[in-house]
Amino acid sequence: MLPYGFLSYGGPMAHIGMLEQTFVEKLKWISPQQFSELFALCQSFPGPTSTQMIIALGSMATQSALGGMLAFAIFAVPAATVLLIAGLVFRYIMNLEQQENFEMPEHVGYALQGFQSAAIAIVAQAAWKLGYKANQQPIHLMIIFLSAAIYLLFSYSVTMFILMGAGCFFNIFLEKDLKKKNNTQLLDEQTSQEQNNDIIREGRPPFGKISLIVFVCTLLFLILANLLISVEQVQYSAKFFYLGSIIVGGGHVILPLMLQNFQAYGLVDTIYWNGFSIVSALPGPLFNISIYVGAIIDGVRGAILGWVFLFAPAFMMIWGILPFWDRYRNKQTIQKGLRGVSCVSIGFILSAVYSLYVSAGEQDQTTTTLIAIGSYVALHVYECRAPLVILCGGILMVCRQVVLVQYRGLPSN
Repeated sequence: MLPYGFLSYGGPMAHIGMLEQTFVEKLKWISPQQFSELFALCQSFPGPTSTQMIIALGSMATQSALGGMLAFAIFAVPAATVLLIAGLVFRYIMNLEQQENFEMPEHVGYALQGFQSAAIAIVAQAAWKLGYKANQQPIHLMIIFLSAAIYLLFSYSVTMFILMGAGCFFNIFLEKDLKKKNNTQLLDEQTSQEQNNDIIREGRPPFGKISLIVFVCTLLFLILANLLISVEQVQYSAKFFYLGSIIVGGGHVILPLMLQNFQAYGLVDTIYWNGFSIVSALPGPLFNISIYVGAIIDGVRGAILGWVFLFAPAFMMIWGILPFWDRYRNKQTIQKGLRGVSCVSIGFILSAVYSLYVSAGEQDQTTTTLIAIGSYVALHVYECRAPLVILCGGILMVCRQVVLVQYRGLPSN
């Protein structure tokens, strides 16, 4: 597991590929059927998919919660450390700008704008991959685009809940049943389920009902505390936990929701998307952006609280569900409902693409568009690494501004 914290570039799908190569093909700790089902399970429930996969595999390998926590720490801590430093630096710069006539060097600003422009392609690619996989029927495509359009028009928390509920409801009733599996497929599925029964026993704390009860009690307590206690730390901790409890469909879903929920605490669009550019260029989970946002809001204390409370639901959820794995898979109605919620989540990612494009292209829409398109081609067609694409975006934006200012005599702003 040790290399994952330093080499896991490329987003959730790349992480899953690395895990399959290590645990299925090399170590053979888990069968291909079990791995596929575990991936489907983590995709269907709240939490970052690749992170929950790592927690589950670590817990299964050691038959203990400690193994899951250690696997997570190895995966997430290296990049989280960099993001903590970045968040503190940007917080310091924001304070300087408010107290003094401080301005960020022009070339640094242009580089950050280029990073944002390239990051558009990363979010767009995530939306494409998830949408391509989820779009099995016309109803799925309709849910994805309607959710994106409605959320862009009405960007409120209540809108998010309404869309998720509506997506679940309509998909249950409008999605056509898939063709019945033949006897061989059913036999393979039954064998796979028999293998799953002994993966994690429910009676072992904190697995099974214990974890789910702790999750529900923590969520209710934080919701009440947020309403009754006017302490900033309690309020933003509750928001982080709440976001971690509702995100279905991958880490990119959180992008528009986190920006909307923390603008009241001084989180600025440009600073936020700069953080996304940084986290995209680093290994590890996208949810690590929580430590950056927390640092912007409340320094080191905010970074630690944000990181812990955003990831906590992922632990509780996967530990709670693992013992009931085989029962969950047999419920067709649950499967349909979760697919509907997943389609809504993809719609949220599409809305994040638009929001990031508007933020990055505020000063130079033409260059932002060209860099975003070029970055997408580099990612999707030539399969370039995300850090390289983001770095090139920053360099291109700086080069263009140097040419405009120094060689064509245009104003620097």
